[in-house]
Amino acid sequence: MRWPTAPFYIPYSPGMPDWWDLVWWVFQLGIMSLLLWFLATVAMRVDRDFVKTGQSHDLQDDDV
Repeated sequence: MRWPTAPFYIPYSPGMPDWWDLVWWVFQLGIMSLLLWFLATVAMRVDRDFVKTGQSHDLQDDDV
């Protein structure tokens, strides 16, 4: 089983070593994990500030 590779062809390329695919996927996993962690932190901070200020919005028939 081979790791997924880039979906485009690079002409005259001698190819890349097999370890590069693994390093690329681990790098992407790390970046996406950090992005999700950052977004979750921001969302929790916004929710905390929203509750702390006592803002609430009840849906009414006009909002739906």
